Amino acid sequence: MIIDTKKYIISVVIFLSILLIFLATTNYYIDPLSLFNKENKSSTSKTKLFYEKTINSKYGVYLDEKKFSFREVKKFFALNNQKKECAIIGSSVVDMINGSVTNNLGEDLSNLKDQCSSVLNLSVPQSVYEDYFAFTYLLLQNPNPPKKIIFNIDPHSFTKYNYLWDYFSNEYYAMYNLIFSDNNNQSYFFTEKNKLKRNLENILSFEYFLISIKQFFFKNEFLPEEAEYFNPSKGSDKIHVIFSDGSGVTERKLIEKKNFNVTEDFRIVNGKYFQEKTFQDFEKLILYLKKITNKKYQSFKKN
Repeated sequence: MIIDTKKYIISVVIFLSILLIFLATTNYYIDPLSLFNKENKSSTSKTKLFYEKTINSKYGVYLDEKKFSFREVKKFFALNNQKKECAIIGSSVVDMINGSVTNNLGEDLSNLKDQCSSVLNLSVPQSVYEDYFAFTYLLLQNPNPPKKIIFNIDPHSFTKYNYLWDYFSNEYYAMYNLIFSDNNNQSYFFTEKNKLKRNLENILSFEYFLISIKQFFFKNEFLPEEAEYFNPSKGSDKIHVIFSDGSGVTERKLIEKKNFNVTEDFRIVNGKYFQEKTFQDFEKLILYLKKITNKKYQSFKKN
């Protein structure tokens, strides 16, 4: 039997093309984590339900990162009135600082208690420079914003650490334009080439395709689930838990084995890991907040 190689190759190419188109179309239109469409009504409705369930929960709500976006969830916390004296913006390093200004692991926070009587936690994994601008803008839209904003600064805060912040691109640019008049608001670490590459990776992701299919056929599995009673100081028995003040606690097994020394082997190199301009812009963000209010805003760095 003689196989027509040319026809075989053409058939394979057509089949793979159809497969990729189907995969990309599914990921784009279902988009369970709002990677492409930030106004995704299904995702927004799902996240709003998560927020409402969280603020009314007794022991918090499980947050599965394959079902809910941390940034989308925290956006609801930032926009809605919680009547907290302080809001903290930063990475997962400060995730466990709760509304009563104590640590969910039971660690001493007396230095922070001197500054705040209550805290709204807006920390997200791998938070970066652009998140500072975006969350500040969201807080300013809150009818009753906190009196103080505390910025957690990590070694990677002004680096090309990740592009997850792009979920907040509209808020980032809006805050930037409030401060600067030159409208030169392009992120220093984020170009259209980077964005195109990241979107292609996500839209052709088989893992994201499986999440999309699962949400389409098993919507009930994407409903928020209240956590059962557990000891926060020991960690969650299942997955990450978010509490009514925005704080959280991760899995017990991760707490037991995780190394929190985030500065190990980190090198500061101007132009590679940070740009001086980002520090200058951050300083202007602080000055802007001082200018628009007589309330005290400050930057807090975790030792």
